[in-house]
Amino acid sequence: MDATLFVLKDYFGFMSFRPYQQEVIEKIIEKRDFFVVMATGSGKSLCYQVPPLVVKKTGIVVSPLISLMQDQVMALKQRGVKVEYLSSAQKDYTIQGKAERGQFDILFMTPEKACTIPTSFWSNLLKEGISLFAVDEAHCISEWGHDFRVEYKQLDKLRGVLLDVPYVGLTATATEKVRFDITNSLKMNNPYIVVGSFDRPNLFYGVKQFNRGQYFIDELVEEIPKEVANGSTIIYCTTIKDVEQIYKSIMNVGINAGMYHGQMDGKSREESHRLFVRDEKQVMVATIAFGMGIDKPNIRKVIHYGFPKNLESYYQESGRCGRDGIASACWLYYTRSDFSKGDYYAADLKSKNQKKNCYGVIA
Repeated sequence: MDATLFVLKDYFGFMSFRPYQQEVIEKIIEKRDFFVVMATGSGKSLCYQVPPLVVKKTGIVVSPLISLMQDQVMALKQRGVKVEYLSSAQKDYTIQGKAERGQFDILFMTPEKACTIPTSFWSNLLKEGISLFAVDEAHCISEWGHDFRVEYKQLDKLRGVLLDVPYVGLTATATEKVRFDITNSLKMNNPYIVVGSFDRPNLFYGVKQFNRGQYFIDELVEEIPKEVANGSTIIYCTTIKDVEQIYKSIMNVGINAGMYHGQMDGKSREESHRLFVRDEKQVMVATIAFGMGIDKPNIRKVIHYGFPKNLESYYQESGRCGRDGIASACWLYYTRSDFSKGDYYAADLKSKNQKKNCYGVIA
């Protein structure tokens, strides 16, 4: 049996790869730099999880959220993978030494940790062997991306140290301009680029006009008890005031909900994220601050209470829905004043077909 298929079956329990996965994995094993743009729920994570297990050298994965790394580490350990993470939250100080000696198949890091860890760490680990350096949520690197983070921009400093290590960038959303910016920022060497289909046939997209206020919120909340039995719900709001108002209304009807926005302290946000991902909260009411690292397959509904920031953000946020392939729904509620935003989105598109499709969404 092919080594990649053996790892896929033995560790992950799958009999075959999804589209593009094997192509990406084989090129990485050949030490090619690779940039992957694939829809949420399409199995991007396997692209960096399989190669280290095939070549038996540590794979480094840069990830933006500590809670996401913790969840992935837990899931991979259950599959028999030797895996750990390094961040400011890591309390086990022996892990860095073990990692340096090549004792893990996969090592997750925050971008801050990757950029501040001593050069001697990389020198020692290179002697043991590094199979890849993967950057998840790579759109955070680009100033043109919808979730730009300054600390991601510092990762280019490592290229001079990790000269012969294949670099892998992964994201669900990146325009051509953003892709160019990311591959340049990471100093990728003639990267192999795969842009998969963005079609998610199991997702229903619906658009409705509404009037802001408690009356509509009460109607919205009334439907939630019928839905949470089948899975989780995310409600994205444009303001913190809306988040707090809807959260309070949901809690008042006895539904266990979480809240997430930028004015909460880091510890509270991490805890809210953790409880939602682990099914201890059925509903999350949030601003766009709750935008990354939601590794949760059973989200059945994503609601936007008002227009999203842009089309890329909307695709990314609504794409959290139905990652297990089961039929799920994405609803966008808009006011009449939101039409001007729709015009702005369409004006930014290049082709007539793109504009037609955009107007089709907001009409």
